Amino acid sequence: MSDPKPRPWFILRVSPNTERRVVEALTEKGLTVYAPVEKYVPANTWRARTRALMPGYVLADLPDDDALDLARGNKAVRELMCRDGRPLRVPAIFVGTMILLEGWKAFDRTWKKTGTRRRNRRKGRKGTVYESRFEHGQRVRIRTAAEDHPFEGFEASVFRTVREERIEVLVSLFGRATPVEVEEGWLEEVA
Repeated sequence: MSDPKPRPWFILRVSPNTERRVVEALTEKGLTVYAPVEKYVPANTWRARTRALMPGYVLADLPDDDALDLARGNKAVRELMCRDGRPLRVPAIFVGTMILLEGWKAFDRTWKKTGTRRRNRRKGRKGTVYESRFEHGQRVRIRTAAEDHPFEGFEASVFRTVREERIEVLVSLFGRATPVEVEEGWLEEVA
């Protein structure tokens, strides 16, 4: 017997700066909801803070109409995102990928990431410099061998070469540039 196909998630549009409260309130009611956050340091202070990665949006697993009514009952929930009168569905693998990326601190902007050139502090030697056929800022399309890959067909811009055959690209997710590390062979130039 095969595993059941995971249910898609839905996008709830919420009032500004209420994402965390909506997640807490709907979780208390027994719903599975998720609002990714990023950690950052504001320019005028040294203390790290968090903010919503997708301001004004919360992802929710709504298995039936009762769950939808519970979500709509929250005063901060403005609407269920729809297109042509049908709710927009987000594949569960996309939500799972976002949860993993957050767990791996991909949205943590509080520590400095090293560039492609690393220096060895001993004896002043330089580290390895990785070459790539793509340049910083170049527009590319992600093409993987797997059709169900969460970023298949997405357009992105090249950010940096992480290591040999691995490139970090910036993918636009809900209006925000999100860094994603992919294999160089998955990228093709956009004309």
